[in-house]
Amino acid sequence: MTKKYGCFFALVWCLLKLNTPMHAAALSSKLPLTSLEVLQVSQLLLALSDNSREKQFEALKACNKKLLEKIINMPLNNKHNTLLHIICERNNPFKDFKLEEEAAFISFLFSNGSDINAKNVSRSQPLHLACFSGNVAIVEFLVHKGAQRAEIDGAGQTPLEIATQRYNQHKDYKTESDIKRANNFKRIIDYLRPITPVRSVHTPTRQTKVEDEDELFPLDDLE
Repeated sequence: MTKKYGCFFALVWCLLKLNTPMHAAALSSKLPLTSLEVLQVSQLLLALSDNSREKQFEALKACNKKLLEKIINMPLNNKHNTLLHIICERNNPFKDFKLEEEAAFISFLFSNGSDINAKNVSRSQPLHLACFSGNVAIVEFLVHKGAQRAEIDGAGQTPLEIATQRYNQHKDYKTESDIKRANNFKRIIDYLRPITPVRSVHTPTRQTKVEDEDELFPLDDLE
């Protein structure tokens, strides 16, 4: 009885603290999760907020397999991000993520049924978020696995356009963080540009302001 009420009060705390679509659905009994499972997912989301990739991966692998299959493509926060979205949007510019490490991480999600082209409330797919965060390794791996390179998000931007916009935002700053980020966005641009299909001029989009071609990639100050 004590354990039952403990889970109930923990769930109420999560509902009040996190207030995500997952918790709202659980409260209205529209989600096939028990109160204990909602608590476990909440703990997982807190673990995924850690900047350590190792701790994030450990938290995922420790998650009950049946529970992971239930939530793998479920909107888990107010942005309606899936687990793959959440992993792709997190990045530390000072850590040079290795392709093999990120591949193992993302492959674990794929092995449990993660949708590579899932869209959140902003119509962003995981590739859009990886380009926004500047995680070169994840961008390369998602493309290798078949992510849609020419898909536009709710703002009318492709992943390449997002990376270009982010590069322009960081390239003129001299802090170590901005220099590292600009380098990462430049690598993503160089990777995506040759393999991104040219969009039709009739495609509705909000154009990203890009500077003159000769001025777009002056990386001498980044070396």
